[in-house]
Amino acid sequence: MNRAIRRVGVAIVLLVLVLVGQLTYLQIVDASNLDNDPRNLRSTLRDINRARGEIRTADGEVLARSIPSKDGTDFKYQREYPLGGLTAQIVGYQSFVVGNIGIERSYNDELAGRDLVGGAPLTLPTDGTMTAADLDKFKIGGGMDIDTATILDRLDPSKYPPANYTYTLMAQTGGELGRGVRMIQAFRLDDSSSNTDVKLSNSSTGLQYTADLHSSPATEIPSGEPCIKLDWKDLPKNALGVDFDNTSITEVMVGHYTQSPNELEGKFLDLDLIATDLYRGNIDSGTVADFSQLKTSSGKSFSGIDGSGTWLVALICGNCRNPAPLYLSVLKPK
Repeated sequence: MNRAIRRVGVAIVLLVLVLVGQLTYLQIVDASNLDNDPRNLRSTLRDINRARGEIRTADGEVLARSIPSKDGTDFKYQREYPLGGLTAQIVGYQSFVVGNIGIERSYNDELAGRDLVGGAPLTLPTDGTMTAADLDKFKIGGGMDIDTATILDRLDPSKYPPANYTYTLMAQTGGELGRGVRMIQAFRLDDSSSNTDVKLSNSSTGLQYTADLHSSPATEIPSGEPCIKLDWKDLPKNALGVDFDNTSITEVMVGHYTQSPNELEGKFLDLDLIATDLYRGNIDSGTVADFSQLKTSSGKSFSGIDGSGTWLVALICGNCRNPAPLYLSVLKPK
């Protein structure tokens, strides 16, 4: 009798160990695969009822955005692709049935706002004269209204304890989130405070950096010649000192400045704002840029460099988190 009981006990222990092992495997080892499985509708339902971030080209063209649903479905938002199938192979799509593909899948966490607490950030475009605004005037996603209750939910200290969560207010130029940020002010919730203002000042944020534009030899090109080609396929390292991914470049810029390289080092973060002429061009594929195809925002074509001021060329990775150019060189006429 005792032997039979022991056998049953051993069998039960083994079954429990197998169950614990299987749960450990599913929850830890295989968790990522299960979470990203397109058949897992929990993450899809979570994301599809939130406004996703916009997908834009380097020059600001909207490729994908979220709009309020108008077809009577249970979903709050639906994805819209203004250019239709023109960019479908790259942008991909968001699908409740088969999951996401393309950029919609590769940058799903960023687009869904999971890099940020509470979903997509709140934004407020200004007319250049505003110096203050109420929080309930802010928009979400591609400029959609957000109700006050949702805003207050994001500021609920019971969900986001002040000891663990910090909020930021950012002032920036341009409409591309995170690019052109001029100042950042951090703040935290405090139940004991009656303050309802978050103010930006010259001391809200401090940034220390070192830029060197004068030590490296300048790149010499013919004066007054627009048909210049830049090929970066053999660059071993980028400006950050890491291995260069020559397929990551999305934009080329050539700027003309009245300042010397030494003076530009002190204004390095404003290079795209202080140029007297800034010629830009998108790189859709390949590792070669033709300067003759670059244009200013007013449509002026690049006509070559001269001996006045300083000329710079920069390679930009629009999909990288770091906004600094991956390559930057002074251009000098022969």
